[in-house]
Amino acid sequence: MNDKPLVSVIIPVCNCEKYISEAISSILKQTFSNFELIIIDDGSIDNTREILRSIIDRRVSVYFNEKNMGQSYTRNKGVDIAKGSYIAQLDADDVATFDRLEKQLLFFKNHPDCAVLGSFEGVIDKDSKLEHKIICRYIDPDYIASSFLFLYPYITHRSVMVKRDILKKFKYDEHYMTCQDYDLFSRISLSGYKLYNISEILVYRREHLNRITYDKWYQSFSKRKEIAEKLLKMLEIDFDKTDLLKHMYFRKLHVKRDSYIIDIKYLKWAENWLLKLIDANNRLKIYPSRAFKTIVGKCWFSVCSNVENSIKKDAMKILFSSRLFRYTLFMLKADFTQLYINKFKCKMKLSKLYHSVFTQLNCGNFGH
Repeated sequence: MNDKPLVSVIIPVCNCEKYISEAISSILKQTFSNFELIIIDDGSIDNTREILRSIIDRRVSVYFNEKNMGQSYTRNKGVDIAKGSYIAQLDADDVATFDRLEKQLLFFKNHPDCAVLGSFEGVIDKDSKLEHKIICRYIDPDYIASSFLFLYPYITHRSVMVKRDILKKFKYDEHYMTCQDYDLFSRISLSGYKLYNISEILVYRREHLNRITYDKWYQSFSKRKEIAEKLLKMLEIDFDKTDLLKHMYFRKLHVKRDSYIIDIKYLKWAENWLLKLIDANNRLKIYPSRAFKTIVGKCWFSVCSNVENSIKKDAMKILFSSRLFRYTLFMLKADFTQLYINKFKCKMKLSKLYHSVFTQLNCGNFGH
């Protein structure tokens, strides 16, 4: 391994014996070779530690926490150890495409203003079988920056590469046992740095039952609400706990998980609330104006579309008659250019890309 690798890849792992070998192999088979792989076991009690001790590869360094310290502590430990100018993150149950590092480094070279870089994702199941689903996100930094206030995850931790100096400056807040990436990236963005996504699949997200437990979901919702509260306060608007809770339901996932009822009363609140946020941002100019209004339009369209069937017609009338409707048109244009076209392109290559990765993975047999 080069004494000064250009990229440090960090994989924190805890009790992931079934999947960790695929994650590691996907990094060791990268087309770009000047990297180090830092794996930190965070107190595993299954067979994960034995798997890690079996690795014989000069590019790999393995560390063991004496006890479970949590994601934020473990990732910060990895950042402190890292030698590379860039730090790439990967979750222990996910898989990178073999050209991920190469493509991300080329993007950084061509976009010197980029501080954090994510990508689109493919989806696999617990047995590494392809789910014909693609997770796409906005690629433009203005849209990514404007999304944080509204709880949309437009950059994903498992796919990011970050300039090391930026990550060392901001660090993961160890107060956050969950949502540490949401907190970190929102702080980086609000400090004026640019966050981008590549419109290509560079990682495969694994969906399985152990990924999000009820306790983790509750903790995640609570921490997201805490972060959202801090972001709302930056806009210098008056709000109470009820407003904050209602704000959380702009994210469709929260509505679904909590079986929250979007009724006419909520729509009227949402319309006034979103107009208030636009006015505040026009005054303070915290978020890029057009992108911010586009995300507002997306929220407005989403809540009007997710009402009960019995009030669908009334909700559509409210949608079209609102002053916010023009921003839903912004949203349609942005989604078409930022998401739909790119998603179609990725879908055309999905099966071929999947087979090129998973036919070459050789779990449990690491290179030397």
